Amino acid sequence: MATQPLHDAPPPIPAPMLLRAASLAGAGAWRCELADQRLGWTPGIYALFGLETSRRVDRRVAVSLYEPESRATMERLRAEAIETGQPFTFDAQLIRTDGSRRWMRVWGEVERHHGRSVALNGWKQDITDERLAIERLRALAENDALTGLANRAAFHARLETGDGAVVVVFDLDGFKQINDRFGHAAGDECLRVLGERLRSALPDALIAARLGGDEFAALLPAGTGRLAIARRIAAVARALAMPVPWDRQILRFGVSGGVAFAGDRTAGEPHLWLAAADAALYEAKRMGRGRVRVAPPA
Repeated sequence: MATQPLHDAPPPIPAPMLLRAASLAGAGAWRCELADQRLGWTPGIYALFGLETSRRVDRRVAVSLYEPESRATMERLRAEAIETGQPFTFDAQLIRTDGSRRWMRVWGEVERHHGRSVALNGWKQDITDERLAIERLRALAENDALTGLANRAAFHARLETGDGAVVVVFDLDGFKQINDRFGHAAGDECLRVLGERLRSALPDALIAARLGGDEFAALLPAGTGRLAIARRIAAVARALAMPVPWDRQILRFGVSGGVAFAGDRTAGEPHLWLAAADAALYEAKRMGRGRVRVAPPA
């Protein structure tokens, strides 16, 4: 009598079931014939691109849905793969016909006959949720939770790039008294409102940040000269210091500022640039608060 195997081999998975599973995962297979650029897609890719499965897609239409930078990356990697026969992968952003944006990860490999590339085959998968999760984590790491502005680490990182021409720092005058008299909720409201005002008052800022406590900063591009910028920052400080209504109270405080220009810093040492702005800020507060001082040339 024949011995029965301990485990029967699993039955093959029907192709429609595989296609359905791929679609549920926001993924699908694709093929492009290089001779005439004909595309072959499984249903999951039609759904990813937001196109109907009832008609064949022209490659020019599909390519037009790539965000411009992603399109350039795709065309470059595609050309290199066709030339070298090497596989490729990249992330791309789509702008679908309804205006919505999706991120996808693309894998591709080259099919060659007699040393000549004849087709591209691959896989595409929707990774929009993954990208959004990464962006949320990045925002938590780089942004101040109370104001939504960049935090100190993000501001320092931007200074390291060498961009910008002017560093401005602001500090609230009388902030401790607000906390002591009205409580930390009132103080937090002042900080939150000041963050909104700073964004509105300096829309051209390369980055605006809360450095910690009641100290804020901004990095500005080159302007119209030292005097004009100093006058502008003085006007911004006055706007930031407008009273804040809170719980049927009016919260009043002042704002002092310090300004340092890029030419005043030691090359390659942006921390000295910020230190110069801080020194100007402390000098403004020493002179009576509610003032703006410009750091002298190094």
